[in-house]
Amino acid sequence: MSNKTNLPELLLPAGNIENFRAAIKGGADAIYLGLSKFNARGRALNFTNKQFVSILSEAKEKGVKVYVTVNTVIKNNEISDLLDMIWFLSKTSVSAIIIQDWGVYYLAKKYSQNIVLHASTQMGNHNSIGANYSKKKGFERVILARELTEKELFEIKKNTSIDLEIFVHGALCYSFSGMCMFSSFNGGAGANRGVCTQNCRRVYIDGDKKHLFSLKDFQLIDKIQEIVKLGIASVKVEGRLKSAEYVYTVANAYRKAIDNFKNISEAKEQLKFDFAREKTSYFFGGNVSDAITENTNIGVFLGEIIEINDDNFVLSSDIEILVGYRMRVISKKNVENINLKVISVVNKLDNLYEIKVENSEFIVGDKVYLIGGFEEMKFSNKIKEITNAPSQQMHKLLKDSAFKAVKTNNSNGKQKIFIRINSLKWLTFVKFSEVDFVILNLSASEITEFNPATNFIKTQSNKIFIELPKFISEGKIKFYKNICEDLYRKGINNFMLSHISQKMIIPLKANFSTNENVYVFNDAASKFLSEEMVKYFTYPLENDFENYYSMRNREGLVPVYFHPDLFYSRMPVKIENAENEFVDESKTKYKKTVIDGVTIVRPKYGVSFLQFKSKFEKLGYRNFLLNFSGELPSKENFEKILKAFNFGNKIEETTLFNLKRELK
Repeated sequence: MSNKTNLPELLLPAGNIENFRAAIKGGADAIYLGLSKFNARGRALNFTNKQFVSILSEAKEKGVKVYVTVNTVIKNNEISDLLDMIWFLSKTSVSAIIIQDWGVYYLAKKYSQNIVLHASTQMGNHNSIGANYSKKKGFERVILARELTEKELFEIKKNTSIDLEIFVHGALCYSFSGMCMFSSFNGGAGANRGVCTQNCRRVYIDGDKKHLFSLKDFQLIDKIQEIVKLGIASVKVEGRLKSAEYVYTVANAYRKAIDNFKNISEAKEQLKFDFAREKTSYFFGGNVSDAITENTNIGVFLGEIIEINDDNFVLSSDIEILVGYRMRVISKKNVENINLKVISVVNKLDNLYEIKVENSEFIVGDKVYLIGGFEEMKFSNKIKEITNAPSQQMHKLLKDSAFKAVKTNNSNGKQKIFIRINSLKWLTFVKFSEVDFVILNLSASEITEFNPATNFIKTQSNKIFIELPKFISEGKIKFYKNICEDLYRKGINNFMLSHISQKMIIPLKANFSTNENVYVFNDAASKFLSEEMVKYFTYPLENDFENYYSMRNREGLVPVYFHPDLFYSRMPVKIENAENEFVDESKTKYKKTVIDGVTIVRPKYGVSFLQFKSKFEKLGYRNFLLNFSGELPSKENFEKILKAFNFGNKIEETTLFNLKRELK
């Protein structure tokens, strides 16, 4: 571990006890891990509370910090367990907790003020307004989005004083973190709930093309010198689901490179054996043309099987193969890949190996990958659980007061209809007399064309919201700030925010509300937004009925018709047909659109909760959102959807998303 104070912290993942020790041996300055609940890697082993207290003690002896991930969105009926976790963590020496949900923020700040907070990359911070807002709210660190360029990172660092953390190595999600709903849409396993089923790694078909969205792994070892010079507080490695070998190898390589730039070439060679995917420097490296991979497998490619002799196979490889190496065979005849271990090996000729393994279910032409191989690298998984750990339950009286603090009366006001349109062409067909508010979700070019000075718009200006996009690059902040100020001067007083920090670029006296990208899965989050003077908030698109039942605050906008953004990505993808449509292996159809350089993938057919309108009304919900963005602007489409809403009818070919199944 380096003692140089001008170097960034090297932050490694620990999905289990072995990985924790591998990270320390590799040279980590800090480690991040999850407990049994509320972390974005629910499939990792993670740690019990008693194990965690022991981990803290061991880490303290080594001079290593420990951060706990509480970086999922929290359902309303989970607040009790969340309060217990916050209470427990507040009684430990944890260095910080990493959070996504504004409800977690609200409760942590109110009841455990000693806990240091880091803003997770799931919070979608990608510019200096997000960073500065986080500092204003008491965060000590912001973990920035992976999609930033080197220039953008430089500008953000220049424009904020909060500590910044960036990812430098590991798997990449196709979508911006915190903005992917594909896994949730296709089975209720929410990425924001820590149970992502990695839909970007699945097969999607556009003619003869497959695997359209699978990205290579991130690697910035070549950029370490620039990152150190920028003064980034922490460099982070992804991988709580990876092996201890991976954690040690990557930690050791980056340790060498950070401590001495002369070691970068050596470190880069070492990283060839992290047993992960092919590598890309992504947007930071300035070229994303090769960031997509057709190979979704992890490991180092060794070669193809060219001959089979009983239980042996012959392989030609430039990499020396040793006894004990672990391999994965991508089988032509089996649906499942084959994992195996080398029992013996004979080097027949240069680069030609005859290998004996414990599994013989392979054929000539199968591809072979090295997925592990350092048999001598063992890390103990034993840990002594501390019996006198802090209480795991918050005191009942304190918990009762917490629930009272977030309690809000059910809505009993007049019904309001909000509609969202994504083109000025819609204005010809919208009947303002039949709706209460119109949200304009316009591209950068169209928003400059919008003229609130026309007589028609002047008469309706109190009904119009201008919606800001989910991604505003550092270079576009001034553009949107100027647009908002200009529209405000011309009579537009309502703004819809896609990130709560965007309140910092709208006029001070303007009204602002938040859309579904500012997650409100619980009453604590709605309470926080209320205290931030948000006029209306919007419930998440991936919500389920169980959560709607449990919410006390029923004053938000219920999305009842929409085409959800399943992928929201800065990464371009070419679809080679005029309709920009593709299918998955089950033949479900999707459509790609590109708006201001952002690739958005939506299902071809929308989501409708219109048939449950009366049920929502009986529960006390009164504000409803109809999103026309996935429809072609036309009088027919406007009247069809509005009529279905008024009569509570389902629209044909629509789905229910998670409404009648549990969001896991």
